Amino acid sequence: MWNEPNLPVYWPRGPSARSYTRLLGATGRAIKRVDRRAEIVTAGLPDSRLRGAVSLRRFIAGIYRARGRRAFDTLAVNAYSRDSRELDRRMRSVRRSMNARGDRRARIWITEIGWCDKGARSRFCVGAGGQARRVESSLRLVAKRRQRLRLRGVVYYSWRDGRPYRPLFQNLWGLHTGLLTTSGVRKPAFAAFARGARALRR
Repeated sequence: MWNEPNLPVYWPRGPSARSYTRLLGATGRAIKRVDRRAEIVTAGLPDSRLRGAVSLRRFIAGIYRARGRRAFDTLAVNAYSRDSRELDRRMRSVRRSMNARGDRRARIWITEIGWCDKGARSRFCVGAGGQARRVESSLRLVAKRRQRLRLRGVVYYSWRDGRPYRPLFQNLWGLHTGLLTTSGVRKPAFAAFARGARALRR
């Protein structure tokens, strides 16, 4: 439901967990009236350092303060991290926060994770070898932690590199997280993803 509402770019009036929870609750109730078995998933929430962003931990706490516990089935996290160790700390922190509020039933879905091999300077730009190592180690971590953390799944961003787009045509780091180049050539991360994905199947 929505995307990154804890960032001003996606919630222009200023990120508000209370306002987002109202939207989540109203939309979720409408969906459940049509399909009571539907899974209500929150917006993917990043732990961003961008100006005006509300931290992941604070925004989650705000959802629960706004009585959002019954408004969703699965909490989505856009869990961009420096490496698998930071990812592990982040996801354990999210689980602890949910459990402390009596919400052990809700699952967590890692809806975005990725690293770039080149592009704009970022803590997530780690070179081709660094990208491959982080992709594999993070998928193996998800496989190891999925039961303990009640992980619903993981989505890697993205399959293929993108090109700068309108209106600013900026060379953003997120355009270079692909497992394939823009021309479709496999990066080292492609084989690393395959190895990590096999661990998820066990």
